Amino acid sequence: MAISDETKDRFNAAVGVAKVSLASTVLQTSYSSFYTSMGECDEESMTIVTVGWIPFVIYVGYKNSYPQPSLIKLITPLA
Repeated sequence: MAISDETKDRFNAAVGVAKVSLASTVLQTSYSSFYTSMGECDEESMTIVTVGWIPFVIYVGYKNSYPQPSLIKLITPLA
């Protein structure tokens, strides 16, 4: 059974559309997972910054002060 050129062209067009559709679906899935992971990264970094801000400020103040207080007075100010 011979296949006509018109049938071959229709088949190739259908396969081409399927390839483009599949590629766009893969890209959309990749982008959505990328943005989801970036959102999770943003939440984690905000938690780290929020929790670490005060100890960082205390450390910088301790290192830049003259004369440096003893470490026990830094940890327990009432000592």
